[in-house]
Amino acid sequence: MTNTGNRRVRGVIFDMDGVLCGRWSRGRLEPAIGAREFIDWCRQIGLKIAVAGGADSVTMENNLRQVNLPASLFDAVVAGEDIARKKSEPEVFLLAARRMGLRPDECLAIEDAVAGVQAARSAGCKCLGLTGSFSEGELLSAGADWVAPDLASVPEGVLEIE
Repeated sequence: MTNTGNRRVRGVIFDMDGVLCGRWSRGRLEPAIGAREFIDWCRQIGLKIAVAGGADSVTMENNLRQVNLPASLFDAVVAGEDIARKKSEPEVFLLAARRMGLRPDECLAIEDAVAGVQAARSAGCKCLGLTGSFSEGELLSAGADWVAPDLASVPEGVLEIE
């Protein structure tokens, strides 16, 4: 992955289910395809990272640990009990950006659900939609700026702000 051209985003906000945590297999939660590599790349280029979701903090920490992405890896973690209004409301992304010390327009949100894409865009974040639960067309219609099948296939330019 390269990043040439425009100003880069300064932070990435990951949804947990479907983005960082993949499917259950043999009674165990599997990491999503490309999740660790993409996080490592974000760190290498100096981005802040957050995980934000509607699950309670105990569930989030357990799931992240199971896929070898401990909560301590992230600059910010926003769980269900931290917010009053769930997605499609923007609160989870606004809080994640604030906890990273960034403005929402400096962040890329990565989502796999229509409600999450809508929430990210309402917050002012750019949004990468990952297909799986929803089609490319559904995610784009919801407001996704880019769409990819997984984090190993992120399009060029995703970390740039026009």
